[in-house]
Amino acid sequence: MGAEISLNSQKGGLASDRTGSTLSSLARMCGSRCLCFDLDMDLAELHHSENLRKNEINKELKETNDAFYLYIERMENLKKLDCAPPHSPKTFLQDCTGHLQENGPQLEGILEWKKKNNIDNILWEPQPYFEVIKKWSPHFWHGRDRCGRPVYYDLLGKIDAKMGQAEGVTIDIYLRHCIFCSEFLWNVIDPRPDQQMIAIMDVKGIGIHSLTGFALEIFQKQSKINAAYYPGRCYKTFIVNAPSWFNILCPVVKNALDPKTKESLLILNSDFTELYKYIDPTEIPPQYGGSSVDLGFSCEERAIKEVIRRNAG
Repeated sequence: MGAEISLNSQKGGLASDRTGSTLSSLARMCGSRCLCFDLDMDLAELHHSENLRKNEINKELKETNDAFYLYIERMENLKKLDCAPPHSPKTFLQDCTGHLQENGPQLEGILEWKKKNNIDNILWEPQPYFEVIKKWSPHFWHGRDRCGRPVYYDLLGKIDAKMGQAEGVTIDIYLRHCIFCSEFLWNVIDPRPDQQMIAIMDVKGIGIHSLTGFALEIFQKQSKINAAYYPGRCYKTFIVNAPSWFNILCPVVKNALDPKTKESLLILNSDFTELYKYIDPTEIPPQYGGSSVDLGFSCEERAIKEVIRRNAG
């Protein structure tokens, strides 16, 4: 990628030199020193702007690669542990809610659930349906908000449950996939026990009957798992690109969410001004008016795909 940037920069420099030559000739033809001086100043500003942009791109690439390798390193360190990953529900409940005593039964339920379903080893399980699920139910980890919280995008309007079923994806397979992604988030992307996330649900293209049958069942069960076994982890949820008639479907979505998530819910149309208050546009993909990379190409997504590749053996 670096070589490509260098090549483009060289091309840009040649273009600028040719432009400078043409403009200087024009200045001589006009016989105006003042014009020539202004053109030289404009060229200097142009070169300065190009250099600044190149430095910004290189810095962004370095930070992205640094984050990618950090996530891979965390995975390798987790694999070396002889015990369960350091992400502990007890620590989380104590730090995040401050009511460990009151959450005793819930804590016991979480630990029992993790043991029964072998959750502590899920990050090393092969995920043969990973790409299939991502194709018919697009969802991505992408960047951070202004306070450093991870951001999750779920493209509800593009869910094609029939395609998933045709490819052999069952509800259990899908839920296992969701748990894998959650464990990757809280053990690798951001293992801080008191950290939270922001969820963005894009309903562009959704139909009145989109969340029915198989699609509705997986949405409801996934929401229940998040509420029961990852409590308090969602700081705020945005529903974006909501059509004018979305109030008809909204109760279906809200009923699948836990009370705390409902309280944090914000519904937006195609105006993302409110979203920018929480997430800097440089962390937002172009699909939502930002200047980050496209969905699916973040360092988080690159890292999780690398883990999937390694797990496949």
